[in-house]
Amino acid sequence: MLFTVSYESILGKLTSEEKRILNELEETIRNKKFGEHFSGNFAEMFEENNDEVKEYVNRFIDLVTKIKEKQAETYSDHIPQLITDLQLAVRRIIVNFFIWGNLSPSLFENEVVGGYIYAFLKPYLEYLEKKSPEEFNKMDNFIYEAVMRKYRVSFEELDKSRNQNKFALMRNGTATNQLMKIPPKKKQQEAKLDVLTNTAKFNHDNFLVTFEKFSEIQGLRTSTKKLLDELMIKFTEGNGKSLIVNLSLDEHMNIRGLKDEKEARKQVKEDLETLSNMTLTFNQKIDGKPKDFLNLKIIGTHGIKNGIISAAFDIGFHELILKYQPMPIPQAFLALNDNRNPNAYLLGRRISLHKNMNYGTKNQDIISVRTLLETCPNIPTKEEVAQKDRDYKRKILEPFEIGMNALEETKIFTWEYCHSKGEPLTDEELKNMDYEIFINLLIKITWTDYPVREIKKREIKRKKKK
Repeated sequence: MLFTVSYESILGKLTSEEKRILNELEETIRNKKFGEHFSGNFAEMFEENNDEVKEYVNRFIDLVTKIKEKQAETYSDHIPQLITDLQLAVRRIIVNFFIWGNLSPSLFENEVVGGYIYAFLKPYLEYLEKKSPEEFNKMDNFIYEAVMRKYRVSFEELDKSRNQNKFALMRNGTATNQLMKIPPKKKQQEAKLDVLTNTAKFNHDNFLVTFEKFSEIQGLRTSTKKLLDELMIKFTEGNGKSLIVNLSLDEHMNIRGLKDEKEARKQVKEDLETLSNMTLTFNQKIDGKPKDFLNLKIIGTHGIKNGIISAAFDIGFHELILKYQPMPIPQAFLALNDNRNPNAYLLGRRISLHKNMNYGTKNQDIISVRTLLETCPNIPTKEEVAQKDRDYKRKILEPFEIGMNALEETKIFTWEYCHSKGEPLTDEELKNMDYEIFINLLIKITWTDYPVREIKKREIKRKKKK
């Protein structure tokens, strides 16, 4: 039995004619003409791909799909059990088709074989997608990786073939998005440092971040911001049910492309210390009404034990992020090297946020240079450069382009400068570009792949008002 919810229990919901057809089809498919119990001539049966086989199997698929649709509904809100059963079903199907049937990997794409497998999974996956899009995304990745493991493809090859276009879902909102704009510790001139209490304050657009034990922490580095996003991704995957988020150190190193475990541990501990010594003060609309958040703590208890990174979100922060909606973000961005490309991740994250916020509109892939620079505290402002050598190209334009080019190398998207209606710059304009031209330009993004989602009618109306 593939699923905990009994297949037989659903048979009682079939009409007598449906039962008769089901028995007839099962008997026909099981006889020697079509292979004995998915063995022996089963592979040849599908490889022949003859019309008679298709007729019987497709009729069987139609009926089984109806049964499975009724079965999926009986799970109600028992999503964890559905996930467990789906994983078992996938493993069982792989065994049936690839071991007993001795089928070649390429045959997995066969129209009939693929249809038969899909008949068993489709109703459950559709039900899961409707009930929990986050869990559906995880299951989609699980199915892919389960099949790839059967082919004995290494995770390194899997990363190259799949993860370039692999998106994670991450809840985000004012608190997490504004944090990305806070400068690193080295910008001491922007901090209001209280020497007696060893506390520093950073204020950006009425978003105040207070750091305790300022001399003892590394500050809000890009690695710290990435770690918070990793925790948010894990939080999103778990549907926000727990205050405590766990992430294995191995998974963290794999996501971030890190090789040195000792250095990875050190960096994580430092970043957790920074996050635990921060409080946020800001105003945000909640359920349509402005609300003040005063000295909101992000995480409390934290650490690394037995190879597991663990952090407990503060209760107030947990309640807030439960109201945040998830957005897709390419996991390849998290693996970008912060030393070589200190601005790349923050640029990629802001572009992903813009795409998610404007999805389905004509401006979804057009974003201004000014907007992108706002999320890059490592790039100095025009005023800061003017106080020194006024070398705007070397200190602003070039770091920006290096970051954007690093994102393009992930093959998630390509980019180019453009004007207000998306027209590309001429060669002459590119050649003569200075800061004043640069700061007024737009960036056009062309995604290699991006998760497709249905746009609800009320979402369309809201975006038209803009």
